[in-house]
Amino acid sequence: MKHTKGPMAGKPFELLPWQSQIVRDLFGWKRADGTRKYRIAYIEVPRKNGKSAFAAGLALMLLLTDGEQGGEIYSAAHTRDQAAVVYQMAASMARKDPDIASRVKVRDSRN
Repeated sequence: MKHTKGPMAGKPFELLPWQSQIVRDLFGWKRADGTRKYRIAYIEVPRKNGKSAFAAGLALMLLLTDGEQGGEIYSAAHTRDQAAVVYQMAASMARKDPDIASRVKVRDSRN
């Protein structure tokens, strides 16, 4: 995946240290039965630190690599406009990556 906005647009998405820590914490632990230890996470990060791009990339990664048949991803926020930020970023990432674009159908978020 590549960034779609700002000074990083077009550059490969590489995790920042705080993002790497979250990924390790959430996905690095498994229960004895092989399921993930954590199913819900609350992440609070100050403005302008790449939260939306991180959430969009993580959502796409889970949608495409988790192995769940019929998996779904939801973007929720205080307002519909706030939730749309992450959705639109994920949609843009998906459209601009040929491998992802071949595997998903991006729909208009207003439907």
